[in-house]
Amino acid sequence: MSQIEPTYLRYIYDGLSKGSLNSQNSASLPNGFIGLFEQEFSAEIPMVERRNILKRLSLWSLFKGAVSCELVSNVLVEDEEETKALIDRYSKWFNSPSPGKYVLYHDRLRTYLLQKLSEYEVQELNETLISYLEKALADEKGDESEIYALEHLSTHMLVESQLD
Repeated sequence: MSQIEPTYLRYIYDGLSKGSLNSQNSASLPNGFIGLFEQEFSAEIPMVERRNILKRLSLWSLFKGAVSCELVSNVLVEDEEETKALIDRYSKWFNSPSPGKYVLYHDRLRTYLLQKLSEYEVQELNETLISYLEKALADEKGDESEIYALEHLSTHMLVESQLD
């Protein structure tokens, strides 16, 4: 018997408890992790909105640790409230290991999100992040952006060189 991921079991258990899943209809159960993720991005969501959400979540996939909403909203050049709304909408996908900092909870989710984008889109996101981090280093403010850049900019540049 193959191993069943505990997070998947938790999702099924919670869905059955809340009544959002029906134990009498096994066809309504998502097929593994990919099924869980695919349910969130169904064809009912307009394509433009779906791509936008995927890109924003994919940026979280590129980060090498927990970061604040402020950092992400600065990279995406969006209002911090929009970033918070994204986290609220997909709260079950985020962990908060320290107050005010968030990280996607699972490597499979990160992989799934990045695979939903084209190689060009992933490269473009990574380049946007690199540019932001290089500017943070040049500004020398000693803030979260600069600290993150000192720790992880080289890794993002390595990914960039591998994508080229």
